[in-house]
Amino acid sequence: MRVQFTKSKKYKSIKSKMVNNQALIIIMVIFIITIVTYWVSLNLLIKDTMQVNSELVRVMNQSFDDMVTSFKRNYNYITVRRELHSLLKVEYENVNDNQFHVTNGLIHNFILSQSTFIYEIHGFYLYDNLGNMRVGFKRSYVPGEPDNIYPVLYPEDFSPFGNVTISEKDGSLLFKRKILDMDTQKGLGYSVIVFDKSYIEKHLNAVSPNENRFVVLLDEKGSVIEHSYTNNEAVGHIYESVSTTGNGSFIENIEGLGKSVVTINTSKLTDWSIVSVISVKSLSQSSATLSWIIMIIGIFGVMFGVIFTNISTKRLLTPITELTELVQKVDYNENFNLQFEYGKKDEIGTLGNSFNHMVNKIKSLITEVYFEEIKRKEAQMQALQAQVNPHFLYNTLDCINWLAEFNMTDKIKRVTIAFANIMKASARDEKKIIVESELEYARDFLTIYKVSLDNKLSYEIHAEEELLTLMIPKLILQPFIENAVVHGIKKRLEGGFIQINAFKRNDKAVFQIMDNGIGIPDSRLKEIREYVENRDIHGKLGGIGIKNTLDRLFIYYGENVEFIIESSESLGTLIEISIGPAAF
Repeated sequence: MRVQFTKSKKYKSIKSKMVNNQALIIIMVIFIITIVTYWVSLNLLIKDTMQVNSELVRVMNQSFDDMVTSFKRNYNYITVRRELHSLLKVEYENVNDNQFHVTNGLIHNFILSQSTFIYEIHGFYLYDNLGNMRVGFKRSYVPGEPDNIYPVLYPEDFSPFGNVTISEKDGSLLFKRKILDMDTQKGLGYSVIVFDKSYIEKHLNAVSPNENRFVVLLDEKGSVIEHSYTNNEAVGHIYESVSTTGNGSFIENIEGLGKSVVTINTSKLTDWSIVSVISVKSLSQSSATLSWIIMIIGIFGVMFGVIFTNISTKRLLTPITELTELVQKVDYNENFNLQFEYGKKDEIGTLGNSFNHMVNKIKSLITEVYFEEIKRKEAQMQALQAQVNPHFLYNTLDCINWLAEFNMTDKIKRVTIAFANIMKASARDEKKIIVESELEYARDFLTIYKVSLDNKLSYEIHAEEELLTLMIPKLILQPFIENAVVHGIKKRLEGGFIQINAFKRNDKAVFQIMDNGIGIPDSRLKEIREYVENRDIHGKLGGIGIKNTLDRLFIYYGENVEFIIESSESLGTLIEISIGPAAF
């Protein structure tokens, strides 16, 4: 676990807040204006589109009615001529084949001569009362279209009163009429004209169709006669999506187009309907363009607003910024000799005078408290160091006593020499010693413990040469070594191993004490970590040795020391002390 304390001072200037707030307000206003403009303009476009489309479809329907009326008039003109009637009265049974062919030729020539300037005629078929085709031709060839568009006569499809009827068959638009004798009103035959749908296409394409806009012509049953849409499959769903019961404009969801403006106008002449469909999506593009223009203007407005705010607030906030910098210097560098100079008598001047008074007061208090604090820390350090010696003295004398009982003179000699070295060094009035001396202490401690454990303890000490002369608090490693032996190694029947390392890492002096003892229980490990994290030398922690040593580390090094302790029961313990370069 790593515990480190660093200073963190973050603030946001008033100038930045003012600029950001003004920019945010402008952006919000622009955003609201953009959204409102988009919806208002879109609704206006939809409303205008409905009005314009209603008039456009009405005019288209009227033009189509005029075309149909004119075509019917020409149709009637051809089929009511007495020349045609007289040729149709020639009965097939009363003439030979040669005469019949001659009669058919005359009929064919008559129809061609009468229909030459009726450009809407694509094909013409004439049957007599017996169902015999007397004339059948097409003016042009259309790929995929049958040669004979109306090959079989169905008398039931014709009005018995000779009225012209219109129907759609296999994609062809048919005008049909039963020819009646002008005098007797008896039937003479049946005529079928195939209307050239390209003329209908011209009417429908007058609205410049595309994937978002098209026109559909529906018959009285809702079947599609002609359309200007690029997707033939989608057109088949038009009748399912809209109602053709009346005229008008409305919004409808069309498959493949989504939300669309639908305008319907039904002809009173044919009962056919022209349906205009415009996707709202295509209309929204204009609104979106307008919104983008407003947004771009707004971006420039934000830029000019930020520039203006910077200029207007610079003069106001410059003295505040200077005062803030002085406060930071006092906070970071603890420089209490700084003063704020400001000649105006306003709120900033009052704040500056208060700052100057506060700095002077703090400087005075520091001067008074400084020496008292030094004396208190020195007394505290002496008390902590004094607590180490009695505890170690007891453990050592107990070991010598145990050796004497078994008359182990050689081991008593080694323990006594090591103990004498430690006591001699402890007797010196030193608060700090070099690392080399501290490691010699550690070696003497481990010599005593090794003897006391009957050689069940082994150890290694490794140190980088450049650290040997570094000054550190005296006996700062001994309590952790003692704990490793007494609470870790000693409780293992097979003994254990301790390794002490001293090295540099990232400009820090690092001291490690590792053992393979029984480890530290989780509850005890948690207690130590919490104490290290809080760094309260007045707090409670079980175990005088560890608490005193940690307190000494915190008093000496403060924020420049890091303490890590890792342990696992039955595996061992690692203690690492890192001292920052600022403490060297």
